[in-house]
Amino acid sequence: MRALYTSAHGMNAQQSRLDTIGHNLANLNTTGYKTEDVQFKDMLYMTMLQKDEVKALDKRQTTENLRLGAGVLAVGTALSFVQGSLQSTQSPLDVAIEGDGFFKVRAYDQNGQQFEAYTRDGSFKVGQVGTEQYLVTADGNPVLDTTGNPINLTGFETDSLTIDENGMITGLPNAAGGGGAAPGQATPRLEVGQLEVTRVVHPESNLVGAGENLFRLHAQVNALDVQANAVIVNGERHSRVQQRAVEMSNVDMSTQMTEMIVAQRAYSMNARALTTTDQMMGIANSLRS
Repeated sequence: MRALYTSAHGMNAQQSRLDTIGHNLANLNTTGYKTEDVQFKDMLYMTMLQKDEVKALDKRQTTENLRLGAGVLAVGTALSFVQGSLQSTQSPLDVAIEGDGFFKVRAYDQNGQQFEAYTRDGSFKVGQVGTEQYLVTADGNPVLDTTGNPINLTGFETDSLTIDENGMITGLPNAAGGGGAAPGQATPRLEVGQLEVTRVVHPESNLVGAGENLFRLHAQVNALDVQANAVIVNGERHSRVQQRAVEMSNVDMSTQMTEMIVAQRAYSMNARALTTTDQMMGIANSLRS
């Protein structure tokens, strides 16, 4: 009977692994996506004890204190924050981070509650709020600057925007924003704002997925592990912001396909063990009758 549950636990665990691999492959071309991997742990062991009268039997065969496992359990997923490849684009609002760091955005949960989130997906666009224009993510979440405010693009020509390696955005004002210069003079460039790039130490343990390519800080995160405005810290450069580029998914197709084959084989072996155990129990029941 124990073998039935052990095999069933193994099948459930491998199914979780297959589901995660499928999710990774589905996001092969999702910008800024980070690979997930299922974590397993073995279940409780049982120690088989023998009665004293059994121990005293001559030529006893059963091992004393035999420890039997109950199978495997999928306990969660781990994120891989290895940087994906950078791909050039034609949009001046596409940005990628080379090195450590995350863009900071303002997001909302299912209950409409506001929270601060982090992302490596820099495929930004212009979002309209009334008469104001803001820099937003592909899902419409406002991108924040180093002061914690949404970056306001109102009054600037979008095509004129430039973003330097520190995340500073400058642009030319349009006619509505007072653009134009005296004859014979170049129109001066104005600062729009600076992208907030936050460095999170040990992101695999300090960040959790929030959906829509976003991450949020773990509830137990140490405040010292979160460094704001962290392109350069104490004179040391940790990252560079690259305009007209996006970071691609870090999913490795060959690795995922290999792991899928391994998971399928493991699932099949557990299913075979389940079938064999059922057949053995059927034989035992027929012998009793």
